[in-house]
Amino acid sequence: MNPVALITGSSRGIGRGIARALARAGQHDLVINFAGNEEAARECRARCLAESGGKVRAEIVQADVSLAEDRARMVEFVQAEFGRLDLLVNNAGVAPINRWGQPDDVGRAVVAVALGHFPYSTGQVFQVDGGFHIRTL
Repeated sequence: MNPVALITGSSRGIGRGIARALARAGQHDLVINFAGNEEAARECRARCLAESGGKVRAEIVQADVSLAEDRARMVEFVQAEFGRLDLLVNNAGVAPINRWGQPDDVGRAVVAVALGHFPYSTGQVFQVDGGFHIRTL
């Protein structure tokens, strides 16, 4: 059984890049979150499944992370579908003006952290994008 990753705002942009990078790594099942663009979420899911070579499971869930009831429903969805949550990527939000790299660059950085390639960095914050940080705990 693969660990489960929930990537908020993963139907497009940086979130999509993160989901696709995790899919290519093939070691996390994915929960793709979207607020309003279901077609983009379905396209992201299809790409993730294809790029994983069948190694991962990917599901989509609609939730506006700015709403408490949607966040609760999203967690309930993950629990019902997978029974666990191992990696949470809080990506949803408004993108800043200055961006570090492209979505795929951020995706590779998240995969590296998720797979433990930075074991010496426990608690370290990687400044990625305006208010976006990668942190291991």
